[in-house]
Amino acid sequence: MNKWITNEINGNLSFCNCILSILKDAYRVDVAVSYVLLSGWELLEPRLKSMPRGSVRLLITDQLNITQPEALRRALALGINLRNFDGRFYHPKTYIAYGKKGGPKIGILGSANISESGLTKSVEAGVMTKDKVLLNEMKLWFEGMFTDNTLSKKINRKWIDKLEIEWLQAAKKRAKGVKLRAPSRKRKRAKRAVSLEENEILEDIFATIRQPIGNLSFDQAANNIRNLDRAHNVLKRFPRVNPKEKSELHLLGFMNEDGLTELGKNGKLAKNIQTLALAWCKWVANQTDDELAKFNIRLISFKNSATQFWKLKPEVSNFFLDNLHSQNDKGLLQTIELLCNGSKVSLGLSLADLKVIAPKIIEGTQFSEFVGKRVQGYLNNKGSRSWSGDDRKIILIAWKKAASKKKN
Repeated sequence: MNKWITNEINGNLSFCNCILSILKDAYRVDVAVSYVLLSGWELLEPRLKSMPRGSVRLLITDQLNITQPEALRRALALGINLRNFDGRFYHPKTYIAYGKKGGPKIGILGSANISESGLTKSVEAGVMTKDKVLLNEMKLWFEGMFTDNTLSKKINRKWIDKLEIEWLQAAKKRAKGVKLRAPSRKRKRAKRAVSLEENEILEDIFATIRQPIGNLSFDQAANNIRNLDRAHNVLKRFPRVNPKEKSELHLLGFMNEDGLTELGKNGKLAKNIQTLALAWCKWVANQTDDELAKFNIRLISFKNSATQFWKLKPEVSNFFLDNLHSQNDKGLLQTIELLCNGSKVSLGLSLADLKVIAPKIIEGTQFSEFVGKRVQGYLNNKGSRSWSGDDRKIILIAWKKAASKKKN
């Protein structure tokens, strides 16, 4: 039995659905694809997680530095046997599922890499087959490629760390070479289309985005003490605070099980919110991630995003600080904050680039699900809060001072 496969725009047929169907009853799986992106990996990961460790073999390539290191880290964490093809140009897309007795049961030959677009949206073509002769040929071909040490090398954590350096350099070059274009005046009111290049830039940025996403303000606790002025007032009247306020003071590092921390005592004496902000930022900057996690993992996200903010192009960081109260620029400001949580690819984007991408990110209707769900998670939580005051500006200026003093 042979079955023609495409990614139907208005139907249920897709490479993703077909691959998941052959994985459903598989006892073992062999996969040979050129590239693995996190957006595609997340579509297959739930099923692969349920398979026994060591039952999946994946042969990829680092050619052109397109495969994303984070996808390989997650594959390695599931016990998947990974190898990198190191010979001539490598471009197959082959999926083979094995039955209970050990033989190949069903396979897919096609054009789709492990990416969300390749598995669901882009124009791809392939065949699903149960032909025993063909399946045995596929098995022998894969076995030869996977086990020949002159053709492929085993992937471990050290290899992935090395790949990440090379991948990031290549991703920056790809982003720099893309000409992002704003919609023409005639299409201003039309739905803003997302180009392939824009989506690729965003996928590279979001491939290492941290969770939870950190915002560039003091709003790192729960719902009450979300700004500097409120924290200043609560600390001034300590210990006359309610249980919820105590909990939030703990989440911000001002309290532990014994009462006020050294930071909390300094905060109680702070003359104004600027002094409080600097004390808090100095404390965060000087804690290890493990120490911060004892209080609140959001503090780690803030530390990373605030550090990345000051590595943006000056025209971007200056625009952010100078226009925090502009409702017309809210989407652009949120985009800048969001991308401070992503990979260093975002550091090369100009203000003009971000002005093109921002409306499409915030509308979020045409980007991949991989990008969209992270954007929506940010907007639904802290990304839409605390924009009315000056906390972001005060905190970021304090962070710059705190980080500078730490280096010295």
